[in-house]
Amino acid sequence: MVCYAGPDGSALPCTSATISGSSARFTQDALRPFEGLTVAVALPKGSVVVPPPILAERFSVWRAFAVTRWTLAAAVGVLAVGLFGIGFSGWTRGRDRRWRGQAPGLDPAAGQPDDASATEPRPLLTSPAGAVEFQPPQGLRPGQIGTLMDERADVLDVTATIVDLAVRGYIHIEELPRAHWFTSRDWKLTQVKAVDDGLVTFESKLQKAILATGSPVLMSSLKQHFASSLADVEDALYADVVSLGWFRRRPDATRRNWRLLGVACVGVGAGLTYLLARFTDDGLVGIGAVLAGVV
Repeated sequence: MVCYAGPDGSALPCTSATISGSSARFTQDALRPFEGLTVAVALPKGSVVVPPPILAERFSVWRAFAVTRWTLAAAVGVLAVGLFGIGFSGWTRGRDRRWRGQAPGLDPAAGQPDDASATEPRPLLTSPAGAVEFQPPQGLRPGQIGTLMDERADVLDVTATIVDLAVRGYIHIEELPRAHWFTSRDWKLTQVKAVDDGLVTFESKLQKAILATGSPVLMSSLKQHFASSLADVEDALYADVVSLGWFRRRPDATRRNWRLLGVACVGVGAGLTYLLARFTDDGLVGIGAVLAGVV
């Protein structure tokens, strides 16, 4: 054993350092300010019996991402199930349908049934040439085609329908001159023909909503009352494309359902991650025990 006294880092011995049996005594006559006494004592090996340490691992979410045989197997299994589900859904439900034995874009041949039994899924890996057409399909409205193309009934489709109503002679659109360069451009909409059987449901709702305050009406004034009717027109447009058989169900409802399913999957994944990190050291063994206990 040794003893040092003095300022920090001093190698000067202290006044006395004695040992008697199991006791050691160190003394120093005087210490100035900022000085200290340092002792070093060595014990023979085996003098102190040290019990085994008590180790408790702290909770950490990162434990759930530890690479073990269980977590790796679970990740591969979930990936395989997800890829299979995507592929199966795309193969059975995600393909467009076409008339069997007919070039894409053409109506069924004479005498050929025109129900679902006469259709077939469009091949995924081949893209057969379709019939060439130089004008829109007969009887289809711009709003319908726009909804079919992007699977959304939006303001662009409604605007195209307004122009189409003018082309077909139901309303008259007149561009008004600007008062000066800094004013916005405006248009005047005037009813030419009343709503009749030549309009489908969403077109009838649109014309009635536009002219709800009378005829003529300024386009700039529609923002004061038309916004509340826009959702009804878009709903009618969704219902129209479903009734035509272009979609099995409304595209916006399909998007909402898949969005909810995605949120649910994220929630389940977060819950399983917590269970992996909280209740087990070996991955799925702990989850199996927890689920068994719940059942």
